[in-house]
Amino acid sequence: MKVLVNGIGNIGTTLACLLFDFKADLNISEVIVFKNKPQPWRQTDLNFLIQKGITVKTSADTNFNDLITTVDYIFDTTANGVGLKNKKRYQNLPQLIGACAQGSEKGFGIPFMSGIKNDHIKNQKFVQIVSCNTHGAAHILQTLCGSNLSNLKIADFVVVRRS
Repeated sequence: MKVLVNGIGNIGTTLACLLFDFKADLNISEVIVFKNKPQPWRQTDLNFLIQKGITVKTSADTNFNDLITTVDYIFDTTANGVGLKNKKRYQNLPQLIGACAQGSEKGFGIPFMSGIKNDHIKNQKFVQIVSCNTHGAAHILQTLCGSNLSNLKIADFVVVRRS
């Protein structure tokens, strides 16, 4: 199975490395990353991925619409609505097994959260991985209250983001 990670920022780079390190376990033949707008200060990241053995493509050398016709699964790590726009492209790919997008792309697909009952995502082509903040808050609640949150009356969280 050929896997594409669209977007090489913090999430995309980390995800690509994780997929590459476990590609035998996940039956992945090739991990490809795509960077739409290569910036000079990101070249170190791209070189790291290349040295690791990950195939790196950029808009300077590859047509994205052609690239997505060659892969079986897409992890879209773009933000600010780009993943939602890309979903329209992905829906027309007959070879695509599935795609997922990060938490900010609400409406991309069925929401998924690690450690929470997720039977509803089986056989879904499009999945939204809920944000790290949502994951963190849910796991704190489970730690404090157990897995059954039906007795929880109220919870209040303050999440401080780097931006």
